[in-house]
Amino acid sequence: MTKTKIYIRNLGANWIGYIIRLIVLFFLSPFIIHSLGNTAYGVWCLLVSLTGYMGLLDVGLMSSISRYINFYMAKNEQDYLNRVVSTSLFTYFCLGIILFIVATIIRQFLSGITHIPGDLIPQARWVVYMFWLNILLGFVSALFRQLLAANDRFDLFNETGVVVLVIGTIGTILVLKNGYGLIGLAVVQVISSFIGCAILYHLAKWYGPTFRIGRAFVKGETFLELCQFGVFAFISDVGAQLVLYSDSIVIGLFISVTAITFYSIGLMIAEYGRTIIIQVRNVVIPDILKCASGDNLKEMRWLLVRTTCFLMFIAVPIMVGFITLGKEFVLLWMGQGYEQSAAILSILAISHLGAVASFSCLQTLIGAGRIKWVAAITIAEGITNLGLSIFFVTVCKLGIVGVALGTLIPMMGFTAVVVPIFTCRAIEFKLFEFVRATHLRWLRAAIIFALPCFAAAQLPILPSWPLFFAKAIFLTIFYLPIGFYLLLTKNEQSIVIRFLRRSVGLVPVIKE
Repeated sequence: MTKTKIYIRNLGANWIGYIIRLIVLFFLSPFIIHSLGNTAYGVWCLLVSLTGYMGLLDVGLMSSISRYINFYMAKNEQDYLNRVVSTSLFTYFCLGIILFIVATIIRQFLSGITHIPGDLIPQARWVVYMFWLNILLGFVSALFRQLLAANDRFDLFNETGVVVLVIGTIGTILVLKNGYGLIGLAVVQVISSFIGCAILYHLAKWYGPTFRIGRAFVKGETFLELCQFGVFAFISDVGAQLVLYSDSIVIGLFISVTAITFYSIGLMIAEYGRTIIIQVRNVVIPDILKCASGDNLKEMRWLLVRTTCFLMFIAVPIMVGFITLGKEFVLLWMGQGYEQSAAILSILAISHLGAVASFSCLQTLIGAGRIKWVAAITIAEGITNLGLSIFFVTVCKLGIVGVALGTLIPMMGFTAVVVPIFTCRAIEFKLFEFVRATHLRWLRAAIIFALPCFAAAQLPILPSWPLFFAKAIFLTIFYLPIGFYLLLTKNEQSIVIRFLRRSVGLVPVIKE
């Protein structure tokens, strides 16, 4: 199978899996929020944020695993691949014990450090233990996903994700319908994660690269090798976790747990759009890392430009749509009373639009071995995010809007500006050439597309999904030729045209 066909298969699998997830969550999220209530759902989000920091005990190991699995596969060094897998699993077992201790500490101090209502404290304490187990299962599952990804089998772990989603959805509806609340929701997550982990293990054995697991492959030198790269990945993860989880914690500490719900709705929608774009980036990560193993700077530069342009081809309509039509979507999705969430969505969509343009840059820096740079930039962004969020809430009294601004400013400054500068330096790419080939193109597309979007947003809000989707479809049709000519190369345009002609039967399909 050609590389182009592999990309298409993997990207198609990523998108199909995510679209299914998106459709399910579209209907399930309002059900969960309204079933739990704003306060209980706010508690759930706060616990996700608090326990999310437990994932830092991974100490950057997963980033190292991803790099070295692809690195040793490219060099065809089987014994070293076995060492990476076995040593990683043993390390995660040890981390599980430490995670349990941390979970116990968080559990004991919940009532003293948060605004969780007293009647929800007993449930919250048990949920912390459930999240501990879920995080541990997530570590192990991620290892098996990396093995499948290294062998270009994105389709298989996406199919597993759909199975887990179906189990989790049915379980969530049953437990909430029967009034089991936060504990029932957490138990469903753990059961779903366990089933998913078991399936991924068997798929990795059958369809991933050949590997063996055993005590003989657990090596101290392999652990040190992973840690030497992972310590900077850990620092980077700290920054990423500050960006990801600090918002809910700041709101829970300085405003209220109920306010977390309104913030989380806007964040949730923005993250759904961001994750669609991540599916594209994930397809090329293995190739970026393999290029790095051979110091192929020319191909890395080509991958960087093409991936960035294609990411922005998808990101522009999604994020500009959120910025302009977000209020109408939120009111239709959640109902009246959630206008604050629409403002949060608009602010976060602006920040994501800038950050998405640097997704490939971050992976290129990692592939080029510049993890120290990534760590420094990410931790600086995370600390700035936390500091600005607290400042805007406590001093400027901007409420949850201030928290969103605290995310926007550092993300635009560090991720959207600083990261591309360091990336171009790492792969000997002139910054102006990169900007001309990517940023100037997608900025033009965004500005042109924003004009009809802002015009559509001025129309009266129509409380009807059919009318909203009709508007969205019309705007998408308007955007496609803009993105097609500004963000795709002549060769890519030819491939798309040829594919469309074959799809509608205008030309015969020739077997390759």
